Amino acid sequence: MNARSENILPIERAAQADAGLQRCAIAETALATTALQLLPGVRRKLELLERACAWQNSFARTELKDETIALIAFCAGAERKNIKLLLHSISCQSLPPTEIVLFGASHTLLQECTLDFPILAGRLSAVQVEEEVDIDLLRETVSGMESRRVLLLDKELILNPQALFIAVKNAIALDSPVLFSNHLVMRSSFKVASKYMRRSEPGPYDLLSFDHTGGCLCFGREFLSTVLADNLLDAASSNVFFWTLAASAQMAGADPRLIPLSLSFQSLGSFNKNLPDYESVRNLSTLIAQRLELPLEELHEESIGLLSARAVTPVFAPVEGRLNVVIPFRDCADDTIKCLKSLSKQQGLGEVSVSLVNNNSAPEELERVRQFVNESVSSAFRVRFVNDTDYFNFARLINVGTRAADADFYLWLNNDVELLDSKTIARMLGWMRLPDVGIVGGKLFYPDSSVQHGGIVFSALGPKNVDSVGEYQDLCREVDGVSFAMALVRRELFEEVGGLDEFLCPNGFGDALFCETARETGWRTIYSPRATAYHYESKSRKEQVEDQERFELSLAGIDIAERYREFHSERRAEEFDILASEPIDRLAAILLNNRTARKYLNFFAAPVMELGRWAKNSFFQR
Repeated sequence: MNARSENILPIERAAQADAGLQRCAIAETALATTALQLLPGVRRKLELLERACAWQNSFARTELKDETIALIAFCAGAERKNIKLLLHSISCQSLPPTEIVLFGASHTLLQECTLDFPILAGRLSAVQVEEEVDIDLLRETVSGMESRRVLLLDKELILNPQALFIAVKNAIALDSPVLFSNHLVMRSSFKVASKYMRRSEPGPYDLLSFDHTGGCLCFGREFLSTVLADNLLDAASSNVFFWTLAASAQMAGADPRLIPLSLSFQSLGSFNKNLPDYESVRNLSTLIAQRLELPLEELHEESIGLLSARAVTPVFAPVEGRLNVVIPFRDCADDTIKCLKSLSKQQGLGEVSVSLVNNNSAPEELERVRQFVNESVSSAFRVRFVNDTDYFNFARLINVGTRAADADFYLWLNNDVELLDSKTIARMLGWMRLPDVGIVGGKLFYPDSSVQHGGIVFSALGPKNVDSVGEYQDLCREVDGVSFAMALVRRELFEEVGGLDEFLCPNGFGDALFCETARETGWRTIYSPRATAYHYESKSRKEQVEDQERFELSLAGIDIAERYREFHSERRAEEFDILASEPIDRLAAILLNNRTARKYLNFFAAPVMELGRWAKNSFFQR
């Protein structure tokens, strides 16, 4: 045994009795008063939860008797009381782990825990480390394990009593070497919990910006050994270890799968305490970009929601290639001219052509646009007018304008869009360096600076624009779709799909349908929040002709709204505050039903709304 191995405190392997490993009843542990629900707002009586765990234990002894799972809990720097609470949660697992390693615990703490939790005797060990995460020791620990699966748990986390059973059962059912889950962020009382969002199907490029998997990962042991051999883990700091681990797993070819249940708990205080610093986040994003051979130009720091999760938005050098900008218009010369002015200010582009698709504009409006092009548009932008005299069909106009010029990439712009930053298009072109990215969209603002679009997600109600901070509008990520009011499309994808569907979704949902079709054929859609524009479409459009398309989609049997949801969450992290409590809800109901109270509430509403507008406008000063 070498000097390093001496840090691994040995254990006597537990004998596998015919009856299986023993567990405590939940009522015998300190978890009896915690938030034990699997989903927020679903409170379960303790006896019902214990009945479920007892049944799962019986099921596991028969159906999962050959399935073994080890647990490695990272404890360096964790509070002793939280380590003890974790061991309480391990001792009542419906599927008991065969091996338990407290990674970062001392010999003294191990002895104390062994005395306090005799039911874990023969399974509990510790690894002493000088750093929070010693990769070499972790590799040695995993290589010495005998279990088929390993669950890694970040510090200050507590397991749901059903966590290991759910993890093993889903690992078999989903046949995936990597699983992750949502986890609940608990209030200090441990009696109320709020769900923290996780990406349902994280793309391989999501982890450039943010860790969508979190600190509870279940691996096949052999695959984990492969991932731990990645030198990316050696270069990353300990406070982004789980983020690095998830990135390494994806780059090793794994398709991480979400278990949309909460397998772990975390207190709000520990969440804030364990946030990684921005330097670590920036360094990791830079390392991943280097691995993907992406020329990184900028890294913007982002803070997500009231919980202030750390994230970055990377910006890459634009890919070279011919660009054709397609702008359909009918009348509204002022909007079209404003769009062209913002387009002429774009920097970092190569060969650019512009197809202005005129759809039955009035002669005087068309002449104003022609005059502006002749007098004010730089010769570097080769502008052509394409006439379409048929009825208005947005999908057809885009297709006509796209086919009017030979290019490597097509930028589709509504004529009422004004590009906000001189590098907006260049930032979108940077993502086209990735060969399987076919569509890139950006963040669209209403004229009052509120967000109209931060990506499209498919929900039970159909495709919808992301317009709240709680849905990660400030993170670059792979999305279900983007708005074609401003979208960059690769020529190969356009030719493969055959353009926008002019019959099924001519006006409103063609972008969602096109992006979904692209996904089915292997192309990815990326949302880039630093590519920004105003979209002067009215907030109060009321009923539009395209609203019929949602109904027609369902009649046609197109289950686009049911494919998958971008984020699994019952409640957003942003709702995690005192205002979510029932007494406040009741008080609000009383006040709103009182005429006098309502009058004074309205008096304060205006300055609060102004403050909100100021906060949104602050985006442009960053």
